[in-house]
Amino acid sequence: MGPNTRFAIMLALIAPTFPETSVHAWRSPETRGYKELCASARPSDRERREGPHARHSLVREGRAAPVHRVPPELLIHIFLLVRDSTRTTSWIGLTHVCRPWRTVALGTPLLWTTIPADKGLPYLRASLERSSDVLVDVISQRASISVDALLDTMRPHAHRLRTLKFPARSCDTVEKLITDIVAPAARLQDLALQVHTPSHNYALPQLALPEREWTGLRTLQLKGIALPGHASSMTNLTSLILSDVVAGARGALESLMDQLYDCRCLRHLSISDNCPSPLRDDDTQGTIRGRSISLPMLETLKLSAHASVVSEILASVSVPAHTRTDVKCVLDPRQTSHNLISAILRRGPCNWESFARARSLYLFVASNIFRVRALDAGAKLLDMDIECNPPMDMSYLLPDALCDLTQVFGCAPVRELQVFGDQRLISQDDWLESLMRLPGLEALEVGSRGQADALFQALSLSSSTPRMCPRLRKMSVGGADVDEQAADVLLTCLDSRAAHDLRLDVLAMRKRAGRAPLTACTVQSILTTVGVFDYR
Repeated sequence: MGPNTRFAIMLALIAPTFPETSVHAWRSPETRGYKELCASARPSDRERREGPHARHSLVREGRAAPVHRVPPELLIHIFLLVRDSTRTTSWIGLTHVCRPWRTVALGTPLLWTTIPADKGLPYLRASLERSSDVLVDVISQRASISVDALLDTMRPHAHRLRTLKFPARSCDTVEKLITDIVAPAARLQDLALQVHTPSHNYALPQLALPEREWTGLRTLQLKGIALPGHASSMTNLTSLILSDVVAGARGALESLMDQLYDCRCLRHLSISDNCPSPLRDDDTQGTIRGRSISLPMLETLKLSAHASVVSEILASVSVPAHTRTDVKCVLDPRQTSHNLISAILRRGPCNWESFARARSLYLFVASNIFRVRALDAGAKLLDMDIECNPPMDMSYLLPDALCDLTQVFGCAPVRELQVFGDQRLISQDDWLESLMRLPGLEALEVGSRGQADALFQALSLSSSTPRMCPRLRKMSVGGADVDEQAADVLLTCLDSRAAHDLRLDVLAMRKRAGRAPLTACTVQSILTTVGVFDYR
């Protein structure tokens, strides 16, 4: 049932249904004179005598109106629809319409199960009392209630908590919440707790969830709080969001991987860590304990941490083909090889089926930007951003990144390739090595700045060179420097491909601002070698 239908039902039910009387039969003031209006507003002696009887008659007729003949079950259903259609507590206005409605609302525990604790302790106490023995969801967006008063109010109801969400609080406050509320909440399904930590504090968490069975838990969000030991089962988790639980410590990461080993129902996994340092004890060989963690139902994987942490997780986790992976990692390129992509997406015991489906690759390396994307029919499979610590210009990494990217996705049926950055840094050999790994390439787009002569030379064909990109039909060059000399190289490339029956269907070129345009003769020559030439 859509919102419009719900609104129509409510409007029909709460619309006035009293019979039309002299009290309601007012004509428009504009059609009557001022004196006539004032005279009619003064009650006559008869109206003054019959006034109380008329009011009682209206009340009796109102009680017999159709709105008061609605069954309580249907009224409860309507109240629940109104409550669920708003994110605020404005639905409580329903209890102020009339006494029957208020009686029904106050006697329905299901209406009081979602409790915004920020409304204050009186509202919290009233909602907990009115919800009777039904499972409740207590949610707080800001630390507005004294923790002692909060604990005193919620402690008797901990056994029926279904959802508990609180913002960042001090370590001592969160410890009290865990001990007094979370630990005895055996029916908890959704938990979100955060410990307020300084921005540059990279220490391991001081708190952890208690050791007990967590099989009822479905969603879990923790910041600055460690997971319980491996003995505590979380087999039914569907969403896990963790922040600042690794702190660059390999032992903490191993404990996290141990807990993930049994979470085969996970659909959403997010791990973020603000520690800018690599994993300590990096001399450990291989992946963490050399085992694969299978997550067959995972839909989204989000990782934001140092490259060494991200690499260990990706090398240990096996995900299905439909998984979307978002990666944001920090590293120091001076302390690692230039093959950053394969260093992070290194092959491990896992099987990255999603990468094998990539049909479109995107690479952007310029200044402080290093971005890689892999897509399949418009759906993102991989979205990876790399940041430098300390900040530095990463433009020089473009050639190695291009070769590295095509090597990682060489087994995928890639049909589109986009490369943005300083094109003059990419040599002809770099292009040859990269394009030979993509035999099914159909569309190629390059841009940003620099001359693209090396690309045109790599795409040229001769009797002594292999048929480079035989399916290439579309090419776009935007923002690069294409002068008359580069245009001659391009014409040679297009002529050679046309001679081998591999002419382009579409060629689009955008000249760089401040550069002289190509001459009309050059444009006409290009038009004779391609199907469509779009030059601006």
